[in-house]
Amino acid sequence: MSNLLQDLRYGFRTLAKHPGFTAVAVLSLALGIGANSTIFSIVDGTFLRPWPVEDPGSLVSIYTATHKEPEDAASYPEYLDLNKQNTVFSGVLAYGKRGAFVSAGGQGELVLIDVVSENYFSVLGVKPTLGRAFLAGADQSAEPPGVLISYALWQRRFGADAGVVGRPITLDGKSLVLLGVAPREFRGLERFAPTDVWATPKGWTLMVGGDGGEFQARNGRWLLLVARLRPDIKIEQVRAQLDTIASRIAQSFPAHNQGRRFGVVSESERTRQALRPALFLMAMVTLVLLIACANVAGLLLVQNERRRREIGMRLVLGAGRLRLMAQLLTESGLLALVGGSLGIGVAWWLIGVAPALVPFSPVPLGPDIRLDARVLVFTAVIALLTAMVFGIVPALQATKCDLVPILKGEEVEISRSARGLTLRKALVVGEIALSVTLVTGAALLLRSLMYTLNINPGFDPGKNVVILTMAPPELYGYNEQQGSALYQSLMERLQSIPGVKRASYARRPLLIQDEMGETQKVTVPGEHPGVDESTINVRYNILSPDYLATMGTRIIRGRGFERGDGPESAKVVLINQTLARQFWPQGDAVGKWLQIGKEQFQVVGVTEDGKYNTIHEAAQPYLFFPFAQMFSGEASLFVETEGNSRGVMDAIMREARGVNEKVPIVDAITLKQHMGSVLFEDTTAAWLVGSLGLLGIFLATVGLYGVISYTVNRRTREIGIRMALGAKSGDVLSLVLTQSLKLVLVGVLIGMGFALAASRVMAGILYGVKPTDPLAFLGGAALVVAISLLASYLPARRATRVDPMEALRYE
Repeated sequence: MSNLLQDLRYGFRTLAKHPGFTAVAVLSLALGIGANSTIFSIVDGTFLRPWPVEDPGSLVSIYTATHKEPEDAASYPEYLDLNKQNTVFSGVLAYGKRGAFVSAGGQGELVLIDVVSENYFSVLGVKPTLGRAFLAGADQSAEPPGVLISYALWQRRFGADAGVVGRPITLDGKSLVLLGVAPREFRGLERFAPTDVWATPKGWTLMVGGDGGEFQARNGRWLLLVARLRPDIKIEQVRAQLDTIASRIAQSFPAHNQGRRFGVVSESERTRQALRPALFLMAMVTLVLLIACANVAGLLLVQNERRRREIGMRLVLGAGRLRLMAQLLTESGLLALVGGSLGIGVAWWLIGVAPALVPFSPVPLGPDIRLDARVLVFTAVIALLTAMVFGIVPALQATKCDLVPILKGEEVEISRSARGLTLRKALVVGEIALSVTLVTGAALLLRSLMYTLNINPGFDPGKNVVILTMAPPELYGYNEQQGSALYQSLMERLQSIPGVKRASYARRPLLIQDEMGETQKVTVPGEHPGVDESTINVRYNILSPDYLATMGTRIIRGRGFERGDGPESAKVVLINQTLARQFWPQGDAVGKWLQIGKEQFQVVGVTEDGKYNTIHEAAQPYLFFPFAQMFSGEASLFVETEGNSRGVMDAIMREARGVNEKVPIVDAITLKQHMGSVLFEDTTAAWLVGSLGLLGIFLATVGLYGVISYTVNRRTREIGIRMALGAKSGDVLSLVLTQSLKLVLVGVLIGMGFALAASRVMAGILYGVKPTDPLAFLGGAALVVAISLLASYLPARRATRVDPMEALRYE
């Protein structure tokens, strides 16, 4: 212990004597460790942190599957069959994600609802903070329709009032009983879409009205199933019984379950599957830490060479090599300790600003990312490993001294590589190689992002458009006629605002993933009679006449919807180019008829192809119906402005709410914000890896600068003699830069090999770009070479200012 305290005191004094070295080393470690802690907190909050439920390791997910649908959801009748017939689970629960409005006085808040089976909380072992969970079994039949809310919604909507239990809560215009408040840590079973409200089928049916048909349809598959394994049950036993139950159901209901089976996956296995992109990100940030370690190791080698006489004298006076190594490793540990502490500060700051990078959403989205004990432990382990990685080799090198020169009073040389390539240069080559790997990965993602940005979404994403989402009027007592009148009144009111160019409405905004996958059965009457292989299911939207002009969607042939396309006129439809080519590859689709459902519609126009569900989807057929002929109980409003949409946002919201305060409207979002949400994954991946690449270049540049500066200092006499013998400044500059360029080119060649291997892993997240894209590889290498030469230029320039007379006098 006394030796440790002595080493610590001596280490602090040594580091304090060299503030420049200490600052650069600590900064390098802080950036590397901070980046790793930040990425780990994201990965941990997204994938690794255990669910705050009882024994999460015994939970499994169950899905249905067919030959065409390898992983599909389940229907409520299938859930009931499975829950009743199995003997391998202690409980099976079902849940499905929906949206609803909590409203008061025209101020609406869109919340995410999990429609769950009554045993949801009991199977998970989650006990509410306030109130109680749903009653299960025979008791639930007498329970009034009620809901549980999340801890976050309880705080922001009810001010954390402990007396809310038992009070009514209004959802989609219907009053339900608030039964309880979930624990703070429990946010549902989907990390990216935290749940606000939990409702049973009875409560949901009351909210949406009707007879609860979606819970009776055997082919209405929209529920996810989670089960808890009984003790000592193996996954093979589960699969065998699920196959038996699936066969039994198929025999009873062949129309809907023939060829459909049940699949099962443990939560740990699902986590491993989802971890693949996260592991790629962790690998990238680990490269940054390795660059930081190499950087600090190189600095320590330089520092130890400056201390070679001190180290040599201590060896001559009898200090053991292990004792000296312990002292040097203590100094490395102090650097890692300070760097790790600052790294936590860097991670805390990055985690704090991360929410600002998440695009606007009417509901809170994203995993629960925080700097908790798990992240702190990870940081401590990383700091410890880092100290070992960058400290042990310099310590070994420093204690390899020839003691004879010390006894003679001569200079002491710490051992060098037998082949002349010093360890410092090898470390710089490694830093350059890792930087090339990072920058090439960033270049590939940037190229992929540029491809994505150039995709034509079927509308003009640069237009000044405000999108408002309102609650379905039918939930507040409006019939079809009153709802149509409300939409029309809204359009007239909004178009009267100064600065508004036009207003329109549609059933749903484009590029919002349609999990329901609502489609219409379409065929060509006469040419393809009956329901056969020529009948296709086509997604659709319902529009007001001005919607296409508002969004900038081009009509290739024919016309758009007109005011005359009303309920009494002939049924009309717009189709996109893909659907037109599919049914009429050689002819004009305008004027032709389509059998859609049980009615016939005339094609009056063909629109350009677009992206309707996701930005990267393949071309697919699509339909547009006029609102006047196919009323939709839900719609979003689209308001095009003359100038910046943000400037008239308040006026738009005020006028929209002034039409009828009874129907709540969620805060408006601009089209640019909407596209930010659509492109979030692409931009985030490019931003993260690009930032890591720049950080890697910065650290490698610092390392290269240090090595070249040290080399120039060691060769001061040689350079002075060269200049005294007639060498020009340009010759000296070329000499130093050539030495630097050799290191850089070796690192670049090795790095391109690493990058080629890493690009294979990235193939699944690249769009429109090959993993071996030559422009990304050459661009990444050129950037690293350019920045490295710039870092070498400063010490090279300093070398040209050596005074030859001083060098000659010294000789």
